[in-house]
Amino acid sequence: MKRLFLTALCVVLGMSAQLAFAETQHSRIGHGRLLTNDLLGDGKDRWRTGSYALSFAFSKLDEGDAPQAKSFGDVIELRGGVEFIAPSNLTGAGSGDRAWAGVVSVGLHSPFDMNGLTGSFGLDISAVGPQTGLSDLQTRFHKRLGFNVPSRAKSDAQVSNKIVIGPVLELAKPIAFAGGEFRPFVELRGGIETLARVGADVWIGGTHPFAMMARDPSSGFRYGIGRTTSQTNAIGFVLGADHTYVASSYLFPTSHRAVMEKTRTRARFGVMAQREAYGIFAGWTWVSPEFKGQDPKGQVLGSVRFFWNF
Repeated sequence: MKRLFLTALCVVLGMSAQLAFAETQHSRIGHGRLLTNDLLGDGKDRWRTGSYALSFAFSKLDEGDAPQAKSFGDVIELRGGVEFIAPSNLTGAGSGDRAWAGVVSVGLHSPFDMNGLTGSFGLDISAVGPQTGLSDLQTRFHKRLGFNVPSRAKSDAQVSNKIVIGPVLELAKPIAFAGGEFRPFVELRGGIETLARVGADVWIGGTHPFAMMARDPSSGFRYGIGRTTSQTNAIGFVLGADHTYVASSYLFPTSHRAVMEKTRTRARFGVMAQREAYGIFAGWTWVSPEFKGQDPKGQVLGSVRFFWNF
């Protein structure tokens, strides 16, 4: 029943957004996505083990395939995602490890580009716990591939059901240089985790193929939304890093033994290649330990995306 509620919630939000955009003369301009999994990184299948981010953009501006929002509400992004968070041992006791958690999120965001500042503001509604059905999905997926499946004890000890709403704000100051762009940013996020983040992204490769982008919460990579710009042939590199202060997190309940670290650091590197209407992005993110007792080496996540214009 709870899974049916969550599915219905996503459908209702999507239909409501479509109707709202139609009323305000917003038309769909494209979508973006990013798959992240630690099997593509260090291959250990634990902690921030997997996620998928998906965005659909709608605009009321008539500026081609990749319009830039000049004021709040010109462009609306419908953003959704799922994330799998697991202990390092799915079958053993693991008394000091973090709890299993599955997160499903959907939200509305408005990107903007005003007075030299870019960013976005929006609200996410997120669900965590057995109600998401993600633990069952991981179990079926692991059985099919012959991997370890979560024990009954691990499943029973996963983060309990919560549904929360939180704001997400990102502000950035892009600085162009010969052959690329330096983009320092700050991010404030509430909901499943309440945090403040400061960081920077560097693009090396001329004009970026995507004019509109969104940030993946798990890896920190920005992924393009909609059709690409007039630069149809491009090879570029992405460098980025950020440091985060975490005020609170539903992913570390007080009933569980794992104690959350108050600060986190991420560093990432990616490569994008595009020719004509097709392209690929591949990237890797190092994530510092998120709880006390975690391997001090942290973990490495791998991200990938294939894109094409029709």
